[in-house]
Amino acid sequence: MRVFKHHLSFFRQKTNKMEPYFIPDEFIRPPPAGHLERALYMKHVDIHGRLVRPPMKYNKVEGGNLLLEYLTSERGQQVVDALMTVGFRAERGADTDCSQEILKRGIVFSGAIYRFLGHSNSQLKEKTCFLMNASDEDIYELLAQFGKFSQIKTAAKRAKRIGLLFSTFNQSIVLEEHEYTIIEDVKRGKYIFTDGCGFMSDAFAQEIQDVKRLDGKPCVVQVRYQGFKGVLILSQQLGDQVKVQFRKSMKKFTIPDERMRRACTTFGVVKCSKPYTIGYLNKQITLLLADSGVKHSYLTGLQNDFHAMLRELCGTAQSAEYYLRIKGERKLLDWLHNYGLESQRLQRALKNLRAKEIKKMQKDNAVDEDDDASPT
Repeated sequence: MRVFKHHLSFFRQKTNKMEPYFIPDEFIRPPPAGHLERALYMKHVDIHGRLVRPPMKYNKVEGGNLLLEYLTSERGQQVVDALMTVGFRAERGADTDCSQEILKRGIVFSGAIYRFLGHSNSQLKEKTCFLMNASDEDIYELLAQFGKFSQIKTAAKRAKRIGLLFSTFNQSIVLEEHEYTIIEDVKRGKYIFTDGCGFMSDAFAQEIQDVKRLDGKPCVVQVRYQGFKGVLILSQQLGDQVKVQFRKSMKKFTIPDERMRRACTTFGVVKCSKPYTIGYLNKQITLLLADSGVKHSYLTGLQNDFHAMLRELCGTAQSAEYYLRIKGERKLLDWLHNYGLESQRLQRALKNLRAKEIKKMQKDNAVDEDDDASPT
């Protein structure tokens, strides 16, 4: 993961003169039918060690990010053809990581050279990033329009700030510059009690509900807007004054150009609060509960009951209904009532949900093991 952060030092480097990395022509194929007309597709390549593993893919662009929204508004939807994503996978038993070398060299795809553009924080964990058919200088100028990132001395912090431009959201709303204000944080000594937490009006929450087609009005939303990130809480006191109040702590960088600030009106909605949400107990919380006097047998019983429910999810209507209710899966719950548990569509959906739960448990367990293994 360190490689992507380190590579952002291109802000201080001259154009690299090494030969680029070539994607073999036999791996290249055209985009799906309907590209640019009915949907947008972005090419993706997986590199294992030093080798490209076929087949290359075209991933459908679901939602967007701040940079992609800006590029499509300025250059049209065809700008997606100048972008690609690359995933790096280590070869089993290999000691070397070639991703840094490949990113420095650039990647030739169908005669065009693609160079490192950036990555979101989640992409960093997956060792995936965006590349663009442009020179390092052009990419520098593009990113510099959004903020003075080159002035951030720490590579990790610089990568994190640039990563906000690539954070994915499913829906977006237009928020003009005059429709929001910036307010002070609540501080006591060195503590910021309102860190990353602003307000939204009732009318704006209604807009979000309409755009995301939610059953209810969201009370809390996770957002990305220009250089702001954090959450907004529904406030009935705002009225019609402004739609949004950002805290100063939410501002991570400032777009220097006033014209561009006015043009970047995309308000990205990352997540919304839900009326029904499962609460998960990780190892740390479980230990705290046990130390507070909660019986081990009770905690073990909760875990066993959850495992039993997952095992019976596709087999008994009672387990399926209980799980769908606590997850807030209203559409699937209606499908269960109307067509029964034997419905093939419902069975596929339940198996996918169960697979996600198991994957989450395995991931959390791996994180806990890593924490246990880390030096104190």
